[in-house]
Amino acid sequence: MARKTKQENSNIENSKINQINVDTLIVNGITEEKCRQICLDVYKNNIMEFQKEAQDKAFLRASELTDIFIEKLSKQDDEIKKKIEESLTEPAMQEAIFKSQKCYAMSNEQSHLDILTNLILERGKITEATNRQMLIDDAIDIMPRLSKKHLDILLMYTFFHLSFSLINEDIFNNDMKNFVILLNCIFPLDNFDDYLSYLELKNCLVKNIIRRSDNLENIIARKYVILKNGFSKEDMNRELNLSQIDTIIQPSLIVPENYIFKATEEYLQPLLDSLSLSAEQTQKVYEFQQKYSASDSRKIKEYLLEKYPDLNILYEKWNNVSSYDLSTLGALITLIYYKHKYKQSFNWDFK
Repeated sequence: MARKTKQENSNIENSKINQINVDTLIVNGITEEKCRQICLDVYKNNIMEFQKEAQDKAFLRASELTDIFIEKLSKQDDEIKKKIEESLTEPAMQEAIFKSQKCYAMSNEQSHLDILTNLILERGKITEATNRQMLIDDAIDIMPRLSKKHLDILLMYTFFHLSFSLINEDIFNNDMKNFVILLNCIFPLDNFDDYLSYLELKNCLVKNIIRRSDNLENIIARKYVILKNGFSKEDMNRELNLSQIDTIIQPSLIVPENYIFKATEEYLQPLLDSLSLSAEQTQKVYEFQQKYSASDSRKIKEYLLEKYPDLNILYEKWNNVSSYDLSTLGALITLIYYKHKYKQSFNWDFK
């Protein structure tokens, strides 16, 4: 049931790619080795000629990217794997693979390697033209023009958005430690504002007028509920009178004699489910949490700068930093980079 299919050269956004003739075995799928050979043939058929030493380096890097892509492919569920394997015969998918190979061959940047292999993996799962497919194509197109510094700056913005289903002091300290290390990689950049303008030009950042009025400590307090003022045990016992609540509260870092819940309102329900509360009791807990959700910006800033003095450089740059936010394209790229850098898994879904 295998047959030869000849595919014409496609012309996508003024860039040509020479398609390859492949055996398409739709019923039984194609082997991982066949997938690998398709990817390498795409590269060989399209790469420009270099001096021999450079040619060898470029091919080794393209092979490395291909091998990692195939390794990730092998770990997919059978249904997803089959869909991706079949997508390799499509001109647009071959173009995405070649652009990724070429990008890594030129940059030899490990962060690019992981981002690109994840992007083409996700690209292969999509069989219809959707916004998500176009977004992935845009991300692959822009990757050659993003250095590690650009990626680190985008990653800084990710910290303002990602939140935790559960939060405690250890999680807070570890996340803040990573954030400060990241800031020290970014700053000092003499031309930092130029980096922001460049990322806006490449549609990875967008102007964000609203955030200008929001200070850094408020953003951090929304992410880490442990920084809120909290409530006293007396308040909790008087207003809730639920002894089992003790298992889902912890001391506030800002007002140590007070307590807060181990999750924000968005993630509180699973904790309450574990206590087998009635609907009425659950509603009372939500109302109680809302009542005691205040935070003290001044105290939070003092606490942060005392514990993490390197944050001061971000405060100095805050007017410029807060003028921007991640675009959808920037968010897609940096969430994959976040997973690569910190080895944390999460579900990212861009329609």
